[in-house]
Amino acid sequence: SREMTAVHHPFEMLFDPQTSGGLLLAIPETHVTACLSALREAGYEDASVIGEVTVASTEPVVTVVG
Repeated sequence: SREMTAVHHPFEMLFDPQTSGGLLLAIPETHVTACLSALREAGYEDASVIGEVTVASTEPVVTVVG
């Protein structure tokens, strides 16, 4: 909404104009708690972990959390 962009100036970077979807971030596991806390404190209550990157295996694997 326009109200959110007025408060959160970098808000526009969170969306891809091709899909109008949210931005997917990959951050080190040691930063997850702090990152989620900061995002939620900034008003992004739905920020969440949706998966993890793991060591490659011989078989394709997709793990979705939540």
